[in-house]
Amino acid sequence: MAERLVLKPRASLTDYQAYVEVAMEKNGRPLTVTETQLLVAENLGLISKAIRVDIGLAADPKSKIPQKEEALAGLFFFTILLANQMGIDLEPAFLKREQKYKRRNSRTG
Repeated sequence: MAERLVLKPRASLTDYQAYVEVAMEKNGRPLTVTETQLLVAENLGLISKAIRVDIGLAADPKSKIPQKEEALAGLFFFTILLANQMGIDLEPAFLKREQKYKRRNSRTG
């Protein structure tokens, strides 16, 4: 029987990166960075389509309207996968980016 992947409650970004790494190992075929980037773009497009519908912009009535939660979760997954493929630890990268943003805003505010 296949091992079930489980994330602990209140998982850190590091935990999510480890989860995605194991999930992709179980996938069977690794994705290239290009394939992953295309999946990031695809999920971003799904979110955009869902938002268009939410705010009342025209959408093809015959097309399937994506669920925002599912599209955002897909974007999160594939963004993490892309970071893993590029050797980026997202937690310190995020914190470093936030510090830079805060310093920049404190100078302009």
